[in-house]
Amino acid sequence: MISRDWFHDIQLPRLLVIDEEHQRHEFRVLDERIEDIPAARIGYQGIVLKVCDKNSDFPYAAKICPRSQYDASRTPTDEARLGAILGKADGLFCLPRFYGLVTLTSGAAGSESQYVCIITDWVEGKTLLTYLEEYPDEITPEWVCQVAVDLYRAVYFLAKNKLSHEDLHTKNVMLQDDNPDLLPKDGSGEKIRLIVVDTGSVTMASSASVIDFVAYIKILVEMYNAAIRNRRALKSAPGFVTKFREFIEKLVDDDESRCFGGDRYKELHRMCERLTSVRRSRVFQPFDAISAEHLASDTLLLQLFNEKFPWYSTVMSKAPTALAGPRGCGKSMFFRYLAAKTHLSPGGDSRKLESIPFLGVYIGCSSDLQNNLLWLTREAGMAERKANEIVTFFSLILLRELFKTLAAIQDSDFAAQLYGVTQSSIDDLISYCHNFLPESIETPRLDGISRARHYANRVDKLRVTLGIAMLHDDRPPIILPETFIGEVTNQLQQLCEPLMSRPIAFLLDDYTRQRIGVGVQRILNKVVWERKPSHLFKISSEKFGFDPDTIDGVKNDSEREFMFVDAGSYAIDRINHSNNVQFIRSLVDLRLEAANWKGRVDTLIGVSEFKSDIDMARFIRTQTKGAKNYYNGIDVIARLWSGDVSSILHIVREIFVEGDVGADYNEPIAKKTQHNAITRVSRSFVERVQTYHPYGDSLAHILQSYGGFVRDVLRAGAYERKTDNPRRLIQIEFSLRHEDDVFALLKEAGLRLYKREDADLIARELLRRSVFVERSDSSAKESPAFRTIRWQLRRVYLPNFGAALERHSYLDIKNIEEFVSLLYEPSKFLEHKRIGHGVRKHGTSDMFDGEE
Repeated sequence: MISRDWFHDIQLPRLLVIDEEHQRHEFRVLDERIEDIPAARIGYQGIVLKVCDKNSDFPYAAKICPRSQYDASRTPTDEARLGAILGKADGLFCLPRFYGLVTLTSGAAGSESQYVCIITDWVEGKTLLTYLEEYPDEITPEWVCQVAVDLYRAVYFLAKNKLSHEDLHTKNVMLQDDNPDLLPKDGSGEKIRLIVVDTGSVTMASSASVIDFVAYIKILVEMYNAAIRNRRALKSAPGFVTKFREFIEKLVDDDESRCFGGDRYKELHRMCERLTSVRRSRVFQPFDAISAEHLASDTLLLQLFNEKFPWYSTVMSKAPTALAGPRGCGKSMFFRYLAAKTHLSPGGDSRKLESIPFLGVYIGCSSDLQNNLLWLTREAGMAERKANEIVTFFSLILLRELFKTLAAIQDSDFAAQLYGVTQSSIDDLISYCHNFLPESIETPRLDGISRARHYANRVDKLRVTLGIAMLHDDRPPIILPETFIGEVTNQLQQLCEPLMSRPIAFLLDDYTRQRIGVGVQRILNKVVWERKPSHLFKISSEKFGFDPDTIDGVKNDSEREFMFVDAGSYAIDRINHSNNVQFIRSLVDLRLEAANWKGRVDTLIGVSEFKSDIDMARFIRTQTKGAKNYYNGIDVIARLWSGDVSSILHIVREIFVEGDVGADYNEPIAKKTQHNAITRVSRSFVERVQTYHPYGDSLAHILQSYGGFVRDVLRAGAYERKTDNPRRLIQIEFSLRHEDDVFALLKEAGLRLYKREDADLIARELLRRSVFVERSDSSAKESPAFRTIRWQLRRVYLPNFGAALERHSYLDIKNIEEFVSLLYEPSKFLEHKRIGHGVRKHGTSDMFDGEE
């Protein structure tokens, strides 16, 4: 029966008088009405009043309960002895001060009765139950772990001293606020600490109390259930759900003799230290997570990372960079590798950070911006109207990730020294942020939780509040200037001297218009390309996914504001074949090693019998009958690479599937098996093009027509002059003046010749979707006033057509009229070009019977 059932008609006295053996204590009651006493102060055995000493006004808590609830034989001497023992527990318990009987009057009958009264210190704070019920966003895995550790220490102390609390539950566990009159240690911000209250119920026990043991488990269960409802916080500790539950289950299975053993505490402490980096326990397979977005483990990413990316050293520089390329080319993996947090994860090597010339802070646009900001572009003018809120939202994301990175650095002595990060520098930076953000966002935190990490979580809470306000068109809780991040990084650089030579680099992954919209991108560009020596941005995007203009109409020049790197162009232009082979071999072997598979590329896949692509081209030309198995070997697979890492992994995965390769397999895979898998994957890539939006039908028509043209010229066209080498025309070239824009010329020609206005859009989609890969321009043979654009068919499509895989010579597009004909009437245009290249009879039918 709860307290209200026996206490509801008791009159609250103005004065409580306790008579101990030789001393009287008088306390003024500060509560005015029973109805106003918070539920957190009403328990199963009593009710807690707030009182103060009559003479000193010092606040105390007075627990009133029926005499039947307490041992009548207990004396003040017994209470003093208990208080002395509990006083040695490093402040984990609220100590009983006075113990005695008080006389209270019933309001209905007017009768007087005696009740037990226990006076303890008044604890300013909230009960654990209040946190669980009213502050759900505070209940993070890290918070639960810290409470679990501190509470374990308290109950273990009771057990070791043969004491039993007897009434341990979430109302009797308080999280005490710092004394506002006491400056925090090292200026490290306001904290809260766990303290067990209602210690008047503590009794002597002959052995460790099973009651307390069971009560502790119940509290863990309540905290666990509250934490798993906080979905957003769980993302930072994906191992919490499994590992913490397993720990609770172990406690449930323990027998009484193991209640609160030191070993269990060590296990709990170790688990909590490692929890934020624990990943789902499942065996990695070599071709799991082909895309870096699906690679949750930083440890695994470091194992799989291949430093032989063709653009590795270029993007690694301290220059602002825009890295463009097709999906699956490795941009996300590379950006995550450059982030300091990745190397500071368990399994990482912090010393690797010394080779990265900046402090990398990773932000994934697909997770942080797309769902939160893309909706603003659906209504004309909406993004522009909310430009200030968008900048603020983005700035809070950057600030959150910066503080998360600083928290990770603090945990590593090497990294802290490398970047000059100290607790004082973090404290000073937070104080500086208070010039822009309300101090109230930083709530008290449990002792043992990093202030930087706690502040990051509170910044994110403010971001969520801002996002909700934007969605409901409410007044934003805060607006930050566009220069905010520059001011913060400049201040951090002043506080941490090594950052003068290692500026902060925000790694903005997938910053593409398809993710966030052009309107939002132009607003954010003012932040992204702000010139500040203290920080820089590196962005990755799809081809044509990045618009350098700003909302004010200012165009950011790639030659001045940032360095532009085309991943596809780099893969084709700047790497020779032997380097490609080395890269692909390393790419696959790293995955096989991480999965503990026996086989390696050299044993399983081997090398082709053709020493070069021209040898294979001659063989394809002369082979008219018999089994086809020329697409095999790591050197052939390397020739299929146009910068798209994921497609190569897809090919190797299918080779392994078709060859029934498993963890213990270490024999050569048959050439026929490799050939069949490669052609099947190539065919699937070709068929996929027709599903693209927009212009999928047009792109597929161009691809089928051009692939068939390349095949026919190789097999039946004229040889290269004075050789027996078949022509390999996988590249088109077109010359134009330096000042001309090919897309503008195509748009004009399409309108003039076909009365259509989308020739430029189709051409852009060919490149954006990597049907063709744009190489860097070359000098034109016509005149120094001209340049030549070069588009190469993505090589992974070529096995579908039975073609060779490297370029030698090219299809010359002689004028813009021919170019637009290739886009609108590819079959007709390329039939004419077949004849020009000596193909007398078009031997293979096209899947398209007519033109568009």
